[in-house]
Amino acid sequence: MTDPHCLLAAVRACPRLKVLNMNGISATSNDVIAAIAETCPELTELRVGNYNQVTSEGVQRFAASIGPRLECLEVHRSHSIDDNAWYALAQKCFQLRYLNVQQATLIEDRTFSMMVQQNPALTHVDVSICRMLTDDSVRLLALHCRYLQRLFLSKLVSVSDASLAGLATGCPMLKELHIEECAGVTDVSMVPITQGCTLLTTLYIDKVHGITCATLKQIAETCTNFVSLRANGCKGIRTAGVAAILDHCPCINFISVSESYGVNKAELKGHNKNPSRISIF
Repeated sequence: MTDPHCLLAAVRACPRLKVLNMNGISATSNDVIAAIAETCPELTELRVGNYNQVTSEGVQRFAASIGPRLECLEVHRSHSIDDNAWYALAQKCFQLRYLNVQQATLIEDRTFSMMVQQNPALTHVDVSICRMLTDDSVRLLALHCRYLQRLFLSKLVSVSDASLAGLATGCPMLKELHIEECAGVTDVSMVPITQGCTLLTTLYIDKVHGITCATLKQIAETCTNFVSLRANGCKGIRTAGVAAILDHCPCINFISVSESYGVNKAELKGHNKNPSRISIF
């Protein structure tokens, strides 16, 4: 849909709307976002992203009227929304379980910190490429969000072991962790995480050179439901660590170690007990 007037009319015709997914709809404008908040007080789920026209003004207007029931918020690739607008929205959110603001490049620690402190029931958080976030945000996330299951921190250059280690005790239900290109992360935090988060099924660590076989061997020892490893371009990964996962994780079905030159894929074939089910790239 490309006509904002048609979308606006559709929204206003549905005052009892609870779930709205507008991903990829280019007609999503500031007026539409404001109308959603004003017209749909029972809204629990809102997804906006890709090619939308929403700016800081629209988020401020949305925040002014949003109802108290919002549980799922997805507003990604929002480079034009400043931190003041995000902060205004954060002040109104108290029941979030799902938060995806990936590529919200202007969101700052003060806003994200408020979000996690006010929403301890969060189970899914994606702040990938939110480059202004630091260890302060992740430290509070680990402190307040005990029910967290899926965490995406890809390309956060200011996040390090100092905060990530808190996940080991703060988020025992963690199942999925994405930390691609987080240069400050090493075995120092990842070994404790894989010891404490025994429900872990998925780990993406592309180009994180400080993670070695120590982390992979710990996964093999404690994470019995582990399913998926992506470790492309990792200088610290060796064949023995990947082989340990193949040998001891019965649920594994996907491994990607492209350009991790310390891994010999030919040797891994001998550890792949079910090549028809387990894909190795």
